[in-house]
Amino acid sequence: MAGITKEEIFASNLEEEASVLEIYNQLLRRIGDEDPAALQNWLKAELIAAARAERIGFYIDEFGARDVREIESEEAIALLELAQIWSVESDTMLHAYLMEDEGNA
Repeated sequence: MAGITKEEIFASNLEEEASVLEIYNQLLRRIGDEDPAALQNWLKAELIAAARAERIGFYIDEFGARDVREIESEEAIALLELAQIWSVESDTMLHAYLMEDEGNA
């Protein structure tokens, strides 16, 4: 019986508007035979490709803030390089979500 794939984990978390850290932690738990750095690099690449293809959007959820803040893809891509986005101690969480396909709405 085949296990769940990275792609399936990624897709299901986008539907839930999960944070990048939540997606990464789920990959670590469910795909146990891959190097954590390799999983992080894979996730970054998937997020960047989806953002540049305009399939996903991003928002930031900051501890203590009243509202979340939508951000542009290029800002999100830059944030993916910061250690704080990948840390449970961070007050800033970067979330990714599927964008509506207006042609099919």
